[in-house]
Amino acid sequence: FLLAAAALFACRKEELKGPEYNPDAVAFTGTATFTASGSSEEAFNLLWEADVDRIGLFTVADGRVEQSNVYYAAYSNEAGSVRFISPSRDKGIEWDGTDAGVRDIYAYYPYRASVDDYTSIPVAVSSRQGGRPGETASVKENLNLYASSMEVDPAVRDIPLDFSSVAAIIRLDITSNVPVPSVRKLTLTADQGVGLASEGGVLNLVDGTVTWDSSVSPSNKIEYDFTEPVSICGEPVTVYFAVNPLARGLVLSLDMEYGTDKSVSLGDLAVPDGGINAGTLTTYPVDFEYKGSDGYENSEDLCADGTANTYIVSKAGAQYRFSATVKGNGVPRTFTWTESDGTEITRSYSDLDINPADVRVVWYNTPKTADGYADRCPIVLESLKYELGMVFFTTPDPFVPGNVLLAAYD
Repeated sequence: FLLAAAALFACRKEELKGPEYNPDAVAFTGTATFTASGSSEEAFNLLWEADVDRIGLFTVADGRVEQSNVYYAAYSNEAGSVRFISPSRDKGIEWDGTDAGVRDIYAYYPYRASVDDYTSIPVAVSSRQGGRPGETASVKENLNLYASSMEVDPAVRDIPLDFSSVAAIIRLDITSNVPVPSVRKLTLTADQGVGLASEGGVLNLVDGTVTWDSSVSPSNKIEYDFTEPVSICGEPVTVYFAVNPLARGLVLSLDMEYGTDKSVSLGDLAVPDGGINAGTLTTYPVDFEYKGSDGYENSEDLCADGTANTYIVSKAGAQYRFSATVKGNGVPRTFTWTESDGTEITRSYSDLDINPADVRVVWYNTPKTADGYADRCPIVLESLKYELGMVFFTTPDPFVPGNVLLAAYD
């Protein structure tokens, strides 16, 4: 897995056990680092899962393939590198240490039993990815890695492999100023004709070039499906995409689907001046600020300086909004009173977060005039709207003084 936090470390076995382990075969030590595109970001190291992740290896001497597609398994992770050993007694790479001939070693990941040509390794960047927030399993499944070690002396028993990647990684850290419940999918889209994802490619391990099948059209879109619906709020939700390298000047759009059939744009992501290159990590903070739709984009935020249980408005024909996800002013309260019989009662609440399904008008009134009470509402009833934790409404013109009680329902 890609190392994002300590919690992402995969389970590792201390040793491979069983009669098949070949102690006479040479071993390999590999690294796979994704260089961060921003100077403030740390490099990203691939973390392998012991006895699960496998690489394929070719040995070539004087242009002749000696051993073809030999598989080795990850054994242990230490200090950003992984040790690969042969789990098979019969198929490990062995040679006589006194042999003067040198070999070229070519490696690729993930291992495929059907591969027989080290100049034509199948690769792809899928247009359908997914997983859980912060999880890197999906992006790992979409990575094709390759490495080589040239002119290896047969006396060397532990051969280094520095893996490169066909794809790049985009990391999104998404926050929202209002809770967005039941987020099911994210869609990353480039301009038409830009190959954000591709199928049907082959990789040449000799020089690292990729040739894509011209009969398979690349996709300008990658859809990321969450394993389970998630909520996006003030704490960042991290998502990883594996993408094809992208040139500077391109702009990617990001959309989010939530609920049963709703979607909203999270904005655009500009490709850095240096481009998004293979084997690099590019991180985007995505700060979604929801202000409403259908003309409410410029509504006045009544809780900009803090929430309350009552708001006062005074403008005619004005659009307003406030958060309905916090009880009162967001401060825990304790109440104590004494009953008529002398019994003292205390009540308190500390759970301040709510996530209503709807907001409705309970009642409204206006001051009594010489003509009595007028049936006029201080807000335009048809304008009341509740979306993503925010209440929106418009005042009539001319202004109607009075009171309106709005209730949030589960």
